[in-house]
Amino acid sequence: MIDIELLFNPSASECVSIALSMDDASIKLKGFIENLGINNIRIIKKIEVLSGVIIPLLSGFEKEIVNQALQSLTLFAWCFYNRTRSVPNYEFVKNFEYGLLGFGDEKKDETEDEKGWKALLRQYSYQNTDEFDLQVASVVEQGYVNEDQFIAEAKKLNDQRIASKSEDSFTEAWQAYHDTFADNEEELVSGIFDSFKRYVKYISPTNLDSVVTLFRELGRDAIADQVIEIFISERRREISTFSLSEYPFRRNIRDKNLLQKFDLIDQSRKETRTLRDVLAKIAGKDSWGRDDEEILSTANIKDYYTVFKTEQGPHLSSWVDTCLQFGRFSNPSEKMLKIAENATAALRMIGNESVLNSLRVRKYGIQLNLEEPERKV
Repeated sequence: MIDIELLFNPSASECVSIALSMDDASIKLKGFIENLGINNIRIIKKIEVLSGVIIPLLSGFEKEIVNQALQSLTLFAWCFYNRTRSVPNYEFVKNFEYGLLGFGDEKKDETEDEKGWKALLRQYSYQNTDEFDLQVASVVEQGYVNEDQFIAEAKKLNDQRIASKSEDSFTEAWQAYHDTFADNEEELVSGIFDSFKRYVKYISPTNLDSVVTLFRELGRDAIADQVIEIFISERRREISTFSLSEYPFRRNIRDKNLLQKFDLIDQSRKETRTLRDVLAKIAGKDSWGRDDEEILSTANIKDYYTVFKTEQGPHLSSWVDTCLQFGRFSNPSEKMLKIAENATAALRMIGNESVLNSLRVRKYGIQLNLEEPERKV
C-alpha cells in the first residue's frame, strides 16, 4: 500500500529552465512564456523549435520586429496546442483586433470567456493581430514558413519601424488617449493628426479606421474626412491597399465613408485590370482574391491564347500552371473549371500550330484534339 499523493504542477519559470537552451532567442522567449504562465514543457519546446525556423529569416531586421515575431509565436503556439477554456481560443486570437481605440466591434455580444481572454491579451501587451502575425500563425499551423510572404510582411513592419525612429511613432501619439483621463481633447486630436500625416505611408487600413472613428466620435467629421483624403492621396498607387475584399481584417473597418471611398477606387482599378495583370500578380502563389478569379473566368480562349503566345521568359510556365491548377482542385467551382477549360483550349490551339509547340504543350499534360501537324522540312 502506498498512501501518498503528489501534485506535479511546476511553474512556468521552472519549465523554462528545463526546456529552453538559453541562447539569445530563448532568453527573449523566456519572458513571453512566463508572462503567459505556460508550464507545458512540450509546448515550450515546440515554441523553441519554431523560433529556430523564423529567427534566421529576420537577420538584419530591427529588434522590434524580432520581438513581435517571438511574442506572437509564443501566444499562437500556446493557444494552438492548448485547447482549454482558460487559454484564449486560437481563432479568437488570430482574428483579434483590440485596436488603437481600445475596443472592437461594440455590436458583438461578448461571452465571459472572451472578456477574460481580452484582459489576458492586454496584460500580455498584445494589441491586435496584423498581417505579419498571420504569417507567424501560419508557421505554427504548418510547421514551416512561406519565406516570400513572411519576409514581405516583415519588411513592411521593418520599414515602418526605421521611419519612426527619428521621432515619436504614430502609436505613441495615442498615449494622450490611453494613458490619462485628463481633459486634453485638443492636444489629442492635434497630436494624432500630425503624427498621422508623418506616418501615413505606413498606416494600415485598420489603424486609419481607428483614427477616423475617434475623430467622428469627438464630433470632428471634417478632420476625419480630411484624414481619409490624405491617406488616399498618399497611397493611391498601392493597388492592393484599397482592395478590402482581400484584406484579412476587412471586418474591422466600420466607417461608411472610408469603405465607400475605398470601394470606388477598387472598382475603378478592377475595370482596367487585364488577364495579364492578374496572372502576373498571382502566379506562383497559393492565394488569390475573388476579383482575380472573376477576371480569369471571364477571359475567353482568345485572351488566353494571346497572353500565352506573346509572353516570353521563365515566368511563362508559372502562368500556364497557375491557370491549369484551377481544374485540379477537389471541389472546383464553375468559375475555376472555366479558367482551366479556356486555358487548356488555348494551349491546344498553340500545340496544333507546329510540331515544336505540340512538344511544348505536352509537358503540361495537354492532349491535342487534332491530328499531329505535318513536319516542316
